[in-house]
Amino acid sequence: MTTKTKTVLVLGAGASHGYGFPIGSQLRQKILALRDSDEASNDMGFGKGAIRKFVDAFMQSQSYSIDSFLGRRQEFVEIGKAAIAYVLLTCEQSADLTNDENKDHWYQLLVNEIATNDWDTFDPSWLSVVTFNYDRSLLQYLINTLQHIYNKRLEEVSSKLSTIKMIHVYGRLGELSGIPFGGLQPNSLDYYVREAAKSLVIIPEGRDDSPTVIAAQELIKSAERICFLGFGFDATNVRRLGAPDCFLNKAPNQHPPKTPKRVVATCLGLTDAEVGRAIQHLFSGGNLTGNLTDNFLAMNCIRTLRESLILD
Repeated sequence: MTTKTKTVLVLGAGASHGYGFPIGSQLRQKILALRDSDEASNDMGFGKGAIRKFVDAFMQSQSYSIDSFLGRRQEFVEIGKAAIAYVLLTCEQSADLTNDENKDHWYQLLVNEIATNDWDTFDPSWLSVVTFNYDRSLLQYLINTLQHIYNKRLEEVSSKLSTIKMIHVYGRLGELSGIPFGGLQPNSLDYYVREAAKSLVIIPEGRDDSPTVIAAQELIKSAERICFLGFGFDATNVRRLGAPDCFLNKAPNQHPPKTPKRVVATCLGLTDAEVGRAIQHLFSGGNLTGNLTDNFLAMNCIRTLRESLILD
């Protein structure tokens, strides 16, 4: 059996967008819409007055990101996490994961790339995932589809999938076994929102030496290929991924400088200057030969994977 190249997918909000989850600006709008919601008040466990105070401050701050806002307004961290958990849990819909009308259905491409062998030789351990998203949609999708591909029980599929190291850098909306994916109804979410909010870490709370950050760096350091999907290249997140050292090939000495690993990225919505800045942050100190911008593609996730053949 051919050994596949160690590959890490690094996921940002855009990677989940085709499956019903908001990117940053949309998350802001969804949180602002909670201001006068009776359902949100019931399910978040906060009174309407507290929610209005939080939402009004977030709106008036004009912050793009809820993370950056909460990093400066510590008094709102608890209610802010509850708002994030409430919004994202209500976005989890099983039907969105298998919608053939999705123009960026890259989960389907991925499962067909990893499930190429029979069950006994099925080994997806060449793949790792580092995600900055809280949602569990990719894992839920893989569990569901592989059960149907191979006609295997949940326990058997989960065991195989455990060989795919999947790091949620800032936590996730709880375990699938404890907080079910999809089908949760408003006015019955209060327990799940509380539990999910406990697992969330906002960017300013994160530490460069946290176990999840160190684990993510180790995956990237040992990988030969890295693919960013829907990632915004926030400077703090790039640093926490171990840039630039983890993105440069090992060399027996420092002369010539280390060369960049193969990195592919979606860059929809980024300007040329922003792409250039991302490259400098990722590879600073390396021998930047060739036109690295050729691998930063103004395409969605599925087209980027297909054009780059990085899963090949």
